[in-house]
Amino acid sequence: MQVEFIFNKIIKILLILLFASLTQTVIKFFIRNFRRRLKTASGETLSQKNQRLKTLTSLLNNATGLTITIIAIFLVLADLGINLTPFLTGAGILGIAIGLGMKDLAADMVAGFFLLLDNQINLGDQVEIGSARGKVQKVGLRTVVLKDKKGRYFYIPNSTIKVIIKEKR
Repeated sequence: MQVEFIFNKIIKILLILLFASLTQTVIKFFIRNFRRRLKTASGETLSQKNQRLKTLTSLLNNATGLTITIIAIFLVLADLGINLTPFLTGAGILGIAIGLGMKDLAADMVAGFFLLLDNQINLGDQVEIGSARGKVQKVGLRTVVLKDKKGRYFYIPNSTIKVIIKEKR
């Protein structure tokens, strides 16, 4: 009886891990298809496309992989009979504390994700963002870097960008 119970637990845990692995594989497949569709976007150089695609796909892969791993761990712990209430309560309190402390960072990253996804600006574009005007040196998840004609660099947090004025090439 005890051996059968342990065997059933092991089988159930292995099925949870297998399902988590299959889910990650399916999601990575969809992300690869998403990447192929984005590669067909016009108006970009190859290096611009690669930078944008690398940033977006790595962000999506990391976020989905972490989420699936955490869910699988919680399912295994619950199956082993461990009470998850203290973990979930602690995670909720920690999440609120981190969220309040890092709300600007999160806002920058979300805005940067959509800035990259919408392909609003590319490296080498002449743009005006707020009072900063210059050539785009870097477009990242947190900031956009501009260099003006005097050689000054402007580091603009993505969450503060409201309007982008793009000059024709």
